[in-house]
Amino acid sequence: MIIIGGIIQFNFEQRAEAIGIIRQMMADSQAEEGCIAYTFSVDVDAEDTFHLYEVWKNADALAAHGQMPHYAAFMQKMRPQIAASNIKRYIAEIAPS
Repeated sequence: MIIIGGIIQFNFEQRAEAIGIIRQMMADSQAEEGCIAYTFSVDVDAEDTFHLYEVWKNADALAAHGQMPHYAAFMQKMRPQIAASNIKRYIAEIAPS
């Protein structure tokens, strides 16, 4: 299992439009095979800062996500608005219960 987590700070020119783009990215990503979780959430202390949390079944699912048309469209639209980011990738094993 692959977990992606971190924060992204945006320079929003059009915040409402950006939120719509983020919501669409969440929906498209959550529909992908191998996606267990994909969520952006607003920081309660900084409305320009979002927390990103992704969980993927495996590295192949994450790699396929990076090749999706909606991923490329999201990055093209949002990358210019990113002021700062700190995103980490973790590999997790599920312990037997």
